[in-house]
Amino acid sequence: MENLLNKNYFGIENLESFLFSTLDEKLFFDTLSEFLKKEINVDRVLAYYFQGKDIEGRDTLKLISTVGKKGPTPKGLLINEGSGGYVLRTKRPYFSNNVKRDPIFSGDLKIGISSELCLPIEHDGIVIATLHFQNFSKELSFNEELVDAIRETLQKIIRPISNIKMYLTAKHLNAALLKKIEIQEKEIQNQKDGHLDQRSYQVTEEKILSSSEKMIKVLNLADKLSHSDINFLIKGARGVGKEILAKRIHCRGSRKDNPFLTIDCSSYNEDDLIKEIFGYESKGLDKSQNTKLGLLELADKGSLLIKNIENLGEEGQSRLSQFLRDSFAYRANGKSPFRSNVRIMATTKVDLKGEVFDKQKFREDLFYKINAFVLEVPSLKERIEDLRCIAGYFLSTTEFKVDGEEKSLSPRALSRLGQYDWPGNISELQSVLKRSILMSQSSIVEVSHLPDLDSNEVNTEEVRKKEEESYVEMTLGDLEKKHICRTLSFLGGNKTKTAKTLGITVKTLYNKLHSYGMISTNV
Repeated sequence: MENLLNKNYFGIENLESFLFSTLDEKLFFDTLSEFLKKEINVDRVLAYYFQGKDIEGRDTLKLISTVGKKGPTPKGLLINEGSGGYVLRTKRPYFSNNVKRDPIFSGDLKIGISSELCLPIEHDGIVIATLHFQNFSKELSFNEELVDAIRETLQKIIRPISNIKMYLTAKHLNAALLKKIEIQEKEIQNQKDGHLDQRSYQVTEEKILSSSEKMIKVLNLADKLSHSDINFLIKGARGVGKEILAKRIHCRGSRKDNPFLTIDCSSYNEDDLIKEIFGYESKGLDKSQNTKLGLLELADKGSLLIKNIENLGEEGQSRLSQFLRDSFAYRANGKSPFRSNVRIMATTKVDLKGEVFDKQKFREDLFYKINAFVLEVPSLKERIEDLRCIAGYFLSTTEFKVDGEEKSLSPRALSRLGQYDWPGNISELQSVLKRSILMSQSSIVEVSHLPDLDSNEVNTEEVRKKEEESYVEMTLGDLEKKHICRTLSFLGGNKTKTAKTLGITVKTLYNKLHSYGMISTNV
């Protein structure tokens, strides 16, 4: 790494060019982290970007990139903690080859990490982000020469760093202004005779397409659940549509004309999460001007969806459990309780029972209060037969049309999508389709227009074996006939669309079908 600038000049040049061309902050830090990891002997690289200060004026760093070996789960948010907090305050690099004995690292930041090097990414004296190089093995260590080499590399890409800094600054400023306006509007609204305009929190049901037995069973249970008023849990992997299912239940129940609010526990630290859910009161004398209603109060007579509830901290769990038991709670710093008639819906990606009894990270009493009914949403891999109708529905919507033209998937493209495992589920499918329709210059999306889909080796091997087992001896003419007939069948007998997909004229298609004895006359 010490000779990185001499040995990999063209690599740095290409890196600079790519980073300068993107304003996607995740892609920016993923690419930078991947490049640096390849140049040095390190197990993992994390990137945290500076989010600003929280309500209590503390600096916050949010995890945006993780590259390398799987290890101890990194914290999603750092608040004045560890090497990140130290580097943010001092604006100087810091490394330790014995993290367990280093006082800079606190609590769970030490677990599983042997050594760590942290550097600031800065421009004009302002820290934009911090890079964390971590080793899990005691055999690997850091030194000053390595620090200097990485800093020289960062200096070589100062133009894209300046570019992303301006973008993030504008983005944060805009978000802060919007948040301030939102808070002010809510405060004004809350002061109007204590009445809330609940229409602003109403939602509409979103379409859920499925023909798979597993998903239809879930939808039937959801519809039965909409007629009751019990709290419940939705379990499923990322991107399977848990929130859409919750909206369906809300919109088909008696609370449909009342608020439907959501909060993601993985997006807040513990203090802010409590203030968002339960509200807070100022410690000053004039509390009427500094009282914020929490989501529990705003969702009165409606529903509150708590996403990723496994990330709710101990105090938040205790408060929520008490609210579900007594139907009242206290705002942060509040001394007078409030009551609210709200239905609690919760989602999780993990085995919540294991969090209770094995890891002891989740309160048993709260678990039983929200676990009275559980909906398990299958992954897209488990309902792969739905992929065709879901993809078709997305492509038919205005969002996916290009210049008003609706595109469709070729049989081979659809087959390729069906071989993929879809770890990101429906959300990932949407992303893949959006990119693919932009890559296609015609009305048909072919395999070549799809992004690289890394199917697991087991599935790829199974497909290969099936292809070998299904092999039969045939001429090119027979192979052509089989492909034409399958395409025609797949497209529902539409000869115009079939000809377009095959890249031939309609007359040529009719001639082919006539030669196969499938139609009596040529056209």
